[in-house]
Amino acid sequence: MKNALYSLVIILSFTGCQVIDVSPAPQSINVEINDQPVKLSVVDNTFNLKYNEDVTLLVPTDSLKQPLAVIFKEDFKATKLAGFDYTTLTKNGLIAHNWADTSLNNINLASKKDTIINNIATTKIKLARTFLFSKIYPTNQEAINEYNALLNQKEAISFSYRFSGLAKSTNYKTYANLVYLDDTKKFSLD
Repeated sequence: MKNALYSLVIILSFTGCQVIDVSPAPQSINVEINDQPVKLSVVDNTFNLKYNEDVTLLVPTDSLKQPLAVIFKEDFKATKLAGFDYTTLTKNGLIAHNWADTSLNNINLASKKDTIINNIATTKIKLARTFLFSKIYPTNQEAINEYNALLNQKEAISFSYRFSGLAKSTNYKTYANLVYLDDTKKFSLD
């Protein structure tokens, strides 16, 4: 028996096989995300953009039983939204200016449901929150010009997410399209 194990180790080392760690994989997070509508409007000389973030995170249920937080952050820096001030509501109903909490523990969630995906207990977390962007222009016409420049445009926005509280945590990133639409028209994925 001892010779058989010794032979197996020698064969594996010469064939380039690796010993695979079969311990539980690091916690993973998957995201379901569609195009994200941004509704545009102009009131007097103020250009308003209403972004209703709508994202679903799929998280292994067991990981939510640990002292971990899921961190989720939208990155407006590479979008046209970066040039605007914004407000959003905190979990306590306070208005936050140019800041949004990134910990799902501190965000009002639209829903949280347990399900089974590929025989793994998974929690489906739906995040839906509104960001109100605005910019005041010297004239109504300048605000309308900015509105017309953005109307019906698409651009990518990135989202990063990870677990907080792990010594080793994978940083994930995904992208979606922001679609700039007239506030009076209904959004459609068609």
